Amino acid sequence: MDSARLGIAAESVGLLITVDSKPLPLIEIPVDGSKQFGICPGSAPRISLAAQSDAPLNALGETPQGYEICSDCIEIVVDGGECDSLHFYWDTAANKLAWWRT
Repeated sequence: MDSARLGIAAESVGLLITVDSKPLPLIEIPVDGSKQFGICPGSAPRISLAAQSDAPLNALGETPQGYEICSDCIEIVVDGGECDSLHFYWDTAANKLAWWRT
């Protein structure tokens, strides 16, 4: 069973992902719009799922390493405020969690 949960604190957000009933290390995301790996303050942080698509190719001009497009492939999207969302995906080349930003 896979799952993703978001814990919200004043200055950071914790993303806990469980794959095959085993939790991955907690990912701490700062609530700081000046950081590349951060979300903006302003609105409540939220988590959603999206199908992996050609969105990173359209947004970045390239497809991230290990990023696959398939009918079962999903991204975990974390956003808040006016910043671009963080998209987490399973990097099939490195066999670990990776991310890209719109």
